[in-house]
Amino acid sequence: MTMPKLFQVVTLYRMQEGSGETLYRVRVQEVGPNTLVLEVPLGPKSIPVRIPAGERVRLGYTIEHRAFYTFTTVALDVEGEDIPQLVVATPRQEDIRKVQRRNFFRVPVALEGKLKRPDGRGVPVHVCDLSGGGFSFKSRLPWLALEQELSGTIRLPQSDVEFAAIVRRLEYLEEVQLHLYGLEFTQLLNAHRNKIVKYCLERQSKLLRISPP
Repeated sequence: MTMPKLFQVVTLYRMQEGSGETLYRVRVQEVGPNTLVLEVPLGPKSIPVRIPAGERVRLGYTIEHRAFYTFTTVALDVEGEDIPQLVVATPRQEDIRKVQRRNFFRVPVALEGKLKRPDGRGVPVHVCDLSGGGFSFKSRLPWLALEQELSGTIRLPQSDVEFAAIVRRLEYLEEVQLHLYGLEFTQLLNAHRNKIVKYCLERQSKLLRISPP
């Protein structure tokens, strides 16, 4: 059985103009033979995002913390007044696809990036690891908050990629007195994601070649 489980947190991907996707984390509230009931996704300032009936969306989730699965479905309805819930169609088993986790495999890097603060000012950052799903960087200043949303660019060897992201991880590294921030991409052109994945695979291959036996 490869369906998401009751109360499991899954990723909802909503297609945007320009072939990008916006990502939301939602919890499964009900699992039925014909429908799945999900939390309504929340946008900036925790404002509910209304997804109209008939719109196609994609869900992604893990099974036993190992395999990653995804399927495309269609929004059917929004239930509830006080606590709205999104109803989507249950997919057929043959429509559920197992995804190679290499797209989300992080590799150590040393890349330059720039994040845009809420006041519009750009802040340079040094990206220390990267994957098709997000990146991390270290800073001496505690200037970001968990779940904070922001945009920016990362400079790859051949081109810059633009993104929107959300802060998913905060950690203070006491031994080096640095703050570690982990960000998840929430909006990224598929062409840019492919560039990142290609760079990560090439980077990993290079690291393996120079590693001592």
